[in-house]
Amino acid sequence: MTPFLVGLAMLGSSGGTNSVVTSLHFDGQNFIVETAQGAIKSPLSQDAAKVDIVEKNGTVFAVWDARGLTVRDGDWSFSTKLEDAALSPRLFTPDEIRATRAMVEVGQRKREAADLAGTVRIGDRVFWLPRWRDSAGKPWLEALFEVNLAEPRPKPRLVGRLQGFAATGNTNALGRFGESVFAITRDGGAWGFAFYTPVTEGFGFLAKGDRLVSAERISEEVTLVAETSPYDTTVVRRFHLPSGQSRTLAEIRGKVEFVNARPPIVDIVAPTGRFLRNLESGAEKRLSPGTPVRWVEGNVLIWSPADRPSSAVLWDPERWRPIAQWTAAKQSG
Repeated sequence: MTPFLVGLAMLGSSGGTNSVVTSLHFDGQNFIVETAQGAIKSPLSQDAAKVDIVEKNGTVFAVWDARGLTVRDGDWSFSTKLEDAALSPRLFTPDEIRATRAMVEVGQRKREAADLAGTVRIGDRVFWLPRWRDSAGKPWLEALFEVNLAEPRPKPRLVGRLQGFAATGNTNALGRFGESVFAITRDGGAWGFAFYTPVTEGFGFLAKGDRLVSAERISEEVTLVAETSPYDTTVVRRFHLPSGQSRTLAEIRGKVEFVNARPPIVDIVAPTGRFLRNLESGAEKRLSPGTPVRWVEGNVLIWSPADRPSSAVLWDPERWRPIAQWTAAKQSG
């Protein structure tokens, strides 16, 4: 039995607090939330919102940014977009490699990694899960890499592939459970817990269901999952991964997207219209179709129009109370 499975009885959680908001404004590119602790920028463009991820051990740094994965040790540095993984015989059969070469030649795929699905650190070993996308933006490869920050001038090492593709958003797909690396993934029609245990160099997959819509992690052991039911509803559950136990938070007749995991806020498109729901308090807020929604510093930001905002409101999701708002100044004519 692997250390991953031995540790499945453990349970933990984490929490957070909101900063006191004093004002909200828009500078043409960023929404700026002023709080008692300082200003928080939320770029209008989600491409601009991508943040650098840095891991450090003494003079050794590992950074994911627009250059890809960069490792620095003093004056020495090495940057890569991990092109070799796209054609690696460790990951693909000869026929699959030939097919990828053909798609690269016609522009359907690129050898360079497009973005990062997640990263997690175990001691001095940092694991990265970059993602490759095709010309339509669909992921076709996720590969696990390791950088050992205890080594001099370390270069990224290809570890292998987790089973399936990460089901969680942003860059938080990878987690740590004991001495194992894991991600919540989709594999064909199934979803579950894909893991890698460095001490044994073993990969595994624990299937948990087959109707996943989306998932958002709350902690290393607890996640929210939205699954379709046989009755054309969406069931949102709080799922404890180690034990396999779950608790139903809501059953909704409509489409559901997660806005945030803690507290659980969902964006619902139902036959009766679109609305936000706080699954803890039960409070709801009506929304117009196409209105953008974003979680910012413990609150929900809503603005309009989507591309050229003229107004925005920051809402406290506990009871959907407006706590700050901005309106563009009228042009004098």
